[in-house]
Amino acid sequence: MNRREFLGAIATAPIAIRGAAALGAAPFPSLGRAGGDVTTAQHCRAEVWADGYGWIPGEMNWIAFNDAHDVALPASTGKPLPFLMYPQAEVGGDRLDSLDPAKFKCTITARQL
Repeated sequence: MNRREFLGAIATAPIAIRGAAALGAAPFPSLGRAGGDVTTAQHCRAEVWADGYGWIPGEMNWIAFNDAHDVALPASTGKPLPFLMYPQAEVGGDRLDSLDPAKFKCTITARQL
């Protein structure tokens, strides 16, 4: 079951669901992420609340790193971010477009511990 099917299946149920910003937990060669480079492996992972257990992921192999909304970055002059999924940077008080690969470059790597 993929994320859309999971969310669609529980959307009408009387339970709490949320999206959590996540990163691929392993380099998936099938997704073009071989060699530990997970720079483009960001994902919104679906989670469901279960009393007595907490938030349970609807998808495996993704590490959730936050579920924040309206994030005010420290020392930022820009507006709060609606969510924090991608790296962010400001130069001279101007926020860079983290989705513009010609102007914003970074690398995120992962390895098994």
